[in-house]
Amino acid sequence: MNPIKILSGLGWILLALGAVGGLYALTASVLVRRFMAATAPAAPDGPTGSPAVSLIKPLHGFEPGLAENLESFCRQAYSGPVQILFGVQSPDDPAIPVVEAVKAAHPDLDITLVVDATPHGANHKVANLINIAAHARHPVLVVSDSDIR
Repeated sequence: MNPIKILSGLGWILLALGAVGGLYALTASVLVRRFMAATAPAAPDGPTGSPAVSLIKPLHGFEPGLAENLESFCRQAYSGPVQILFGVQSPDDPAIPVVEAVKAAHPDLDITLVVDATPHGANHKVANLINIAAHARHPVLVVSDSDIR
């Protein structure tokens, strides 16, 4: 058999596979965009047009500076609506009293503590994020670790 014909046939096969992959990616991006638009909760913008945001903080245990780190998110100057979600996976997590103190110090803020041990795979932090995100009311999610100020 002629090697040129073999290489030419192989090239056409690879071209067809590439085209199928490209069409798949294009279709997936259109469908994901439609799904996200259909399921995104409507949220009002702030007075300056700033989008409403849900701040997500996964927590696990006590660490030095935890109270100050959580407090820093309560002192932000942001013109849009803000929801702050703290999440733990155990009802006896040492971070809970810290969150309760932050909530008590800021009764005017929309702060929620999510305690949910539902597993979502082997990664506990990702499971915690999924559990917390289920309580988000705003379309923009901001995720940061507990050691971020």
